[in-house]
Amino acid sequence: MVTRRSVLSALAGAATVLSAPAIVKAQSPKVIRIGEIFPKTHPYYKGLAKFAEEVEKRTSGAIKVEVFSDAQLGGEVAMVQGMRTGTVDGGTAAIGTFAQTTNQRRFFILDMPYLFDTYDQYDKWAESDLAVELRAGMAEKTGVRILSFGGAGMDQILNTKRPIVKPDDLKGLKMRVWESRSAQLSFEITGMTATPMPYGEVFTSLQQGVIDGLVNTMTTFYQTKMFEVAKYLSLSDHLYVAMPLMISERVFQSFGKPEQAAVVEAANAATKYWRAIYPADDQNYLKLLTEAGCKVNEVDRNAFKTHAQAGYGRFVELINEPGTKELIDKFKKFSA
Repeated sequence: MVTRRSVLSALAGAATVLSAPAIVKAQSPKVIRIGEIFPKTHPYYKGLAKFAEEVEKRTSGAIKVEVFSDAQLGGEVAMVQGMRTGTVDGGTAAIGTFAQTTNQRRFFILDMPYLFDTYDQYDKWAESDLAVELRAGMAEKTGVRILSFGGAGMDQILNTKRPIVKPDDLKGLKMRVWESRSAQLSFEITGMTATPMPYGEVFTSLQQGVIDGLVNTMTTFYQTKMFEVAKYLSLSDHLYVAMPLMISERVFQSFGKPEQAAVVEAANAATKYWRAIYPADDQNYLKLLTEAGCKVNEVDRNAFKTHAQAGYGRFVELINEPGTKELIDKFKKFSA
């Protein structure tokens, strides 16, 4: 017997089902293409591959992510520009490159040397309210959405000339820097002469003496075989380069709300996995670089840190926006 109560109960149940958003897998999944500049063995690729895995899992296959390594979608500047215009769906690039390409200067703060002294400090920042605050509104302004922050690990100094112990040892050395004014400034206040250059040109430039060295992680030095042309490895831990996991805002807005939430959750899970790769990699690749003939030394970190921090005011001038000093003070709390 059908009663009014049973009808009302059925209608209430249907309303509950209709009000709960769900991801419905289409016959053909939505496919997005994202990229990075290093080999498939690199943490960048591993982080993006984890993102692809998490997206497919969390959307029940409604979205499929294809990851392209080795700058197949272009260098970092080209990828950021492509995300803005819609020719690239997503990927990762150094935060200074993003900031310069989109003219979002407050992100230059993240290129300040010794902003973070440890991996743990960076991880706490990457998952903090300050990281959320920093990227708020960027998608609407730039056409690129920062989903979350991966990383490039702690940078060291590799050169062809001599061991680096104190800042003065860098005088006269031409050091490759990525294409960002904030990265150039970070080199300058650390004591280096910066030569902007895409990473693909570095190996040959070292061979030919166009540059004398570069900074990067030990993972990258080894995987891109820089140790074959530069033997002096100085352990400075002077910079943790932030690597945002980004997606074109056009692509993000093409998803339904449940899909958008799943993509954000996938990015958070992937970048946490990505950042966790570096501590063990540091130990592994230090051993491999030593075995490959690199002459390894520790720098006078206090001297370097004091020298670099004396130049923080130049970042305030470079950013040239109200509230910059106060924002820097918020960052300093993570390394207190």
